[in-house]
Amino acid sequence: MAPQRKNVIWDLHRPENKTVAENKEGLFYITDHFGDGQFDGGMRIMRQAVPYWGTNINTPTGKKGTNDGVAANVEVKQSNQYGRGIGRCRPTNYSQYDIWTDPNDLRHAPGNWIRMEDLVYNEPALKPNDAWYLKPVQLRSTNGALLCTDTIRSYFGWPQYKIFIPDVENTPMQGGHTDWYLFRLAETYLLRAEAYFWKGDQALALADLNQVHTRAGCAPLTGNVTIATILDERARELFYEEPRKTELTRIAYIFAKTGKTAENGKVYNLNNFSDNNYFYDRIIEKNNFYKNGLRTNHNDQYTISPYHVLWPVPSDAIQGNSNGRINQNKGYIGYELNTPPLDEIPADS
Repeated sequence: MAPQRKNVIWDLHRPENKTVAENKEGLFYITDHFGDGQFDGGMRIMRQAVPYWGTNINTPTGKKGTNDGVAANVEVKQSNQYGRGIGRCRPTNYSQYDIWTDPNDLRHAPGNWIRMEDLVYNEPALKPNDAWYLKPVQLRSTNGALLCTDTIRSYFGWPQYKIFIPDVENTPMQGGHTDWYLFRLAETYLLRAEAYFWKGDQALALADLNQVHTRAGCAPLTGNVTIATILDERARELFYEEPRKTELTRIAYIFAKTGKTAENGKVYNLNNFSDNNYFYDRIIEKNNFYKNGLRTNHNDQYTISPYHVLWPVPSDAIQGNSNGRINQNKGYIGYELNTPPLDEIPADS
């Protein structure tokens, strides 16, 4: 594993630092202190957000390359360094590569951000004769052959500074007890930057963005601020923290309500919100899974439609409203039963 650089970004997300009085970053938390008896097993975020690196990865000699166990014969116990992940939360190319434009960004620095090539081939069956034993993992052999049988779940980078949570309850480690930021100071700057953008105040929007950007060691942002600029910084700072879908829907609604031209040159409106919206256009532009219709090893295809800007109204809410009609959002079963909203309350109701 690459050496961990202790810095403001690493320290900010250590379990022991999040809720101490000296930390002025946190505004609202989920609390899960180890040893207080309230919860069992920890948050297990390393299990969810770390690649399924213990399997599906072969050496260039065609042998099983990695082992996520902690048995005595596993010389390099990488599960204690990274956790035993199963790759359920997989970043896009946008999140892994595209947004990291400043080489000095501590949020993507070696040690803070782990790349698959930081891992080594640690499968005990490789020793002592296989030359690849304890050499860095690689995606392809010298002739270009793919060495990972599931690149979606088993081969991607992740923010170690957020995800690594020491775990004394699970073996191998899966992610122990920690408080978790729900809302913190950095996001207030990003929200205010967005507010200034909607108002048309470029200077103040840029100043608030740079409060966050420069703290991470980056050179100040310059130039015109768009929603894309703000979304990129949110993705860098709030990785695994923000409810991204909710934020994109909120922004898409504001574009449709205000008629403000988006950076893609389009103008949206509420009359056809479920058919044409910024949420869908942004995802198709930036998300390689949906843009390219990628398929999993089980042949499940990633698909999305404009109406996914809104979730369906729960059927129990619709059925439980016996004195009136709650309409369903377009695109979902039950939409065909929608009725026009009443202009006034009937006198006999």
